[in-house]
Amino acid sequence: MGALKPAHATHRNPSPFVAGVTPTSAVARALAIVGRTGDSPDMASRSKAKVRLAVLLAFCMGVPASAQLPDVRQYAHTAWTVQDGAPGAIRGFAQGADGVLWIASERGLFQFDGVHFTRFEPLPGQSMLPQAPHVLLALPDTALWIGHLSGGVSVLHRGKIVSYSAQQGLPGGTVTALARDSAGMMWASTTRGFARLEGNRWVEMGASVGYPAGYTEPVLIDRRGAVWAVSAQGIYTLARGAARFEKRVVTPPGRSDSRVLWLTLGPGGSIWGVQRGHGLLAIADANGDPPRSAEIAYADTLAFGVTFAPGHPAVVTSMSGRVVRVWLPSTMGAPRPAVGASTTGVSESPFTRAEGMSGDRIMAALYDREGTLWIGTPTGVDRFRETKLTPLVWPGRVSWPGVAADSNGAVWVAARNGAPSTLFAVGERVVPRRGAPSTLTSIYRDLNAGIWLGGESGLWAQKGAALVRVPLPAPPAAPNLTTWQVHAIAREREGSLWVSMVTDGVYRRKPAGTWERFGLAHGLGKAVANAITTDSSGRTWLGYPDGRVALVVGDSVRVWSEVDGPGVGSVLAIAVHGDRVWIAGQLGVGALRAREARGDVGEPFMPLSTVGEPLRGVSGVVEVAGGDLWLNGADGVTRIAGSEVQRALTEAGYRAQYQRLDYRDGIEPPAPQIRPLPSAVAGEDGRLWFTSAGGVSWVDPRRVRRNEVPPPVHLGSLVASGRRYHVGHAAVDTVRLAPRTTPLTLTYTAYSLAVPERVRFRYRLDGLDTTWQDAGSRREASYTNLSPGHYRFRVMAANDDGVWSTSAASLAFTIDHAWDQTWWFFTLVILAIAGTAAGAAVAWQRRRGQLAVERTQARFSAMLDERTRVARELHDTLLGDMAGVAMQLRVGARRVEASGTADPEVVELLSGLGEQVRHALIEAKRSVTAMRTAPEQLAPLHQQLADAARRTFAGTEVVVQVEHAGAPGSLAPNVESEIISIAAEAMTNARTHADCRKVSVTLSYAPRELRLCVRDDGRGFDLADAVPTGHWGLIGMRERASSIGATVAITSTPGEGTEVAILLPSSRQA
Repeated sequence: MGALKPAHATHRNPSPFVAGVTPTSAVARALAIVGRTGDSPDMASRSKAKVRLAVLLAFCMGVPASAQLPDVRQYAHTAWTVQDGAPGAIRGFAQGADGVLWIASERGLFQFDGVHFTRFEPLPGQSMLPQAPHVLLALPDTALWIGHLSGGVSVLHRGKIVSYSAQQGLPGGTVTALARDSAGMMWASTTRGFARLEGNRWVEMGASVGYPAGYTEPVLIDRRGAVWAVSAQGIYTLARGAARFEKRVVTPPGRSDSRVLWLTLGPGGSIWGVQRGHGLLAIADANGDPPRSAEIAYADTLAFGVTFAPGHPAVVTSMSGRVVRVWLPSTMGAPRPAVGASTTGVSESPFTRAEGMSGDRIMAALYDREGTLWIGTPTGVDRFRETKLTPLVWPGRVSWPGVAADSNGAVWVAARNGAPSTLFAVGERVVPRRGAPSTLTSIYRDLNAGIWLGGESGLWAQKGAALVRVPLPAPPAAPNLTTWQVHAIAREREGSLWVSMVTDGVYRRKPAGTWERFGLAHGLGKAVANAITTDSSGRTWLGYPDGRVALVVGDSVRVWSEVDGPGVGSVLAIAVHGDRVWIAGQLGVGALRAREARGDVGEPFMPLSTVGEPLRGVSGVVEVAGGDLWLNGADGVTRIAGSEVQRALTEAGYRAQYQRLDYRDGIEPPAPQIRPLPSAVAGEDGRLWFTSAGGVSWVDPRRVRRNEVPPPVHLGSLVASGRRYHVGHAAVDTVRLAPRTTPLTLTYTAYSLAVPERVRFRYRLDGLDTTWQDAGSRREASYTNLSPGHYRFRVMAANDDGVWSTSAASLAFTIDHAWDQTWWFFTLVILAIAGTAAGAAVAWQRRRGQLAVERTQARFSAMLDERTRVARELHDTLLGDMAGVAMQLRVGARRVEASGTADPEVVELLSGLGEQVRHALIEAKRSVTAMRTAPEQLAPLHQQLADAARRTFAGTEVVVQVEHAGAPGSLAPNVESEIISIAAEAMTNARTHADCRKVSVTLSYAPRELRLCVRDDGRGFDLADAVPTGHWGLIGMRERASSIGATVAITSTPGEGTEVAILLPSSRQA
């Protein structure tokens, strides 16, 4: 092979990447993958060593000079073993740009979201090399490069897999490293060679380009784009654009050259390595030049790994079971330790299987982008992460410690750990205080910065470096008194000293005075005060188990009972901040108004209400600058922002939002509920210290760690009607589902790996949901009986600090229509329903008409029967009587006339009466005849009207004209009878009152109405004139018309005649 030509870039200025070593940045920090086995004798010998893991994490914030050096036990540790589902035999980690944590195991390739380990399964039609994965390299385009244990490289990108082997020129043997240079070219080292990918072929580096053949590990791309590789013959570099490698000589003074086991980027782009048999040393500065000093920065003959984090010392992993921190020379761009801190930087704290590690040998390690350290062992996976609260590490076990901060920046801790010494000074380290009193039950810092200690055997005050015993009040002469313990201590600025004794209540000693039993003297009895606090105004506050609060100013005492007091149950803590006094207890927290704190009268206490669960067992209260409130209670440490505190205290009914810190954040609740109290204090440097059942933790409220990394969200699978569709790692945008698919379940996850149990989700199904649905920590959504149509499922997540993902993961799917769910089927159904409805309507209308006819016929039949009965009664009674009267009148008239003396007028009267009766009898017979005549036997209406007109105007000179137009229709008998009666009444009125010469009767048959008009040319009348009393003709006509649904219109003008018009709609004719 000739000289190595510069490779053509396949990417535009991409960043260099190395498998297992990513660029040092604020998001991702490198840690060497150590303890890896291969097929070289040197690696095999290392794999046989039993390695105890002692992890010192260097990814915490800068530690102040007064803080103890970081220790592995100060970080939250979680172990997953094979029994927990971890793959085991871990070979490598990688985190993709999409947040996915990939794990290379001898069992295969796995993904982990902090909750579930998931074996990667290729999509149908895709396959990966069968060899176990060994090294992983995740690139920004989400491609994952996989180097296999028995040779070969696979590339996984969007569900598609491309594999390389010896057929494509890749050197054989275990793949030991993968890297991408700044020109976008891929490099691979194996136990048999070193090669670069050009196109689809691997080109092996050899003597023609100045590189020795054979075993190569590791590989590094520096900030300048140069390639660094370590072979059995030494370190070689290929400058960007160069054609040949150059060998770099690394020989510490006085030592023979030996192999560098690992390379990594250090501060400012410098290059550091671990040299076998020597330890950590600088290889080159940021410009690639040799360092000013080739001295070993940290000597350890068994060191084999190194990593860096910005602003922190180096971390060296040793096969001796230690991981040490080393401050590097400032000339190499490394940070210097804080003033007063240890410059050795060495902190050794073994953390093995006995302390909960998943295994006893390191196989792989990785810092993820959230700053969490992942370690792989032969039998599991371990996670170490920084917590918001930093716990102290003790030389032994402690229980129920008390804490107080002195004026020099140190913190004093009194702990019941069963050891001879129970007092510790916390500065750079936790230092036991020799000769300290044992069994301490109380620790207190007074307003003059003095430290006071109380216990079962006495009371002590700090005087310089010494502890001076202070006499306690003499115990009472009680036969059952077995202990004389100090429960609480307080001291006023002017010197008055307060103690609360466990069995005998509160005592006070004024300056240069003797002890007095304060409780008995002021009506408080022998009650023990849980909390005693003095403030700068000379006031003393006491809180009691029964909820009472006492305020002492000089010899003046004011007591609030549980009824008019804070209502927090047993008072556990009292804290004064400015004019605000906080009272905390077993049932909650309240504040004393400023005016009440000055002694004014008014409603004193304001309860602090919070959302969700109430504040319980609060025994420590600290208000910091800015108003933020920190509480230590039974459920952990609670932080409430100052704005929330203000709203909760001033707005009625408002409940404050809060942040709860618990065992996941560096403290083990609960806080002490008896003694020593209080369980929260502020140090001189601004840090807050909290005690719990098993230790002490601190936080700097100005620099509380916050996870600002939005969690990427991934869809896992869609299960529809029992069939699973994998949609997580493939470029799947739409899924088509069969008709009537139900139930349907979508799984999803988020890659926020620090505290995954606090990740929260929300989702919505476009096409069904109109708002986002809160899913809590649930990682699946289920639907049943979805209608056919197009849907898009979207899901977002928030990390443990409430930072939401910037975009939603989504999947579109379609549920096809069944034949009976298509539009044409629904159209046919609608048409069928419409046709059926129309047919039913027609049938109903027809039946309705039929029923109407039947009802009418029934009414007609009943009416006819009634008319026949009435006609029969009239014929048998009235008509016979009328015939007899008529006959008697005729006989009477003849007899009177035959007597010869009759008055002619009498004869005429009797004859006229007889004639009228005869005419009435004829009319009655006609009516009876009509009543007994069936409708079909009657003459048409116009003919009946003509007959009525002839009878009415018989014997007169009135000319009557009867006309009709249109085809006669069928009228109900009662309707016809009423019309004839109305017309007859109108004609009778014309004959009797109109003095007319002509009468016309006009009948019009029309489809919609029947119209009858009776007109005369008589004298007429004024319609405005009242109807004379006893004349009911016009009223009767209107009443008859109304009974059949007709209307009567009468028009008349004096001198011009009268017209009576009858209008009957066709709907009322039947």
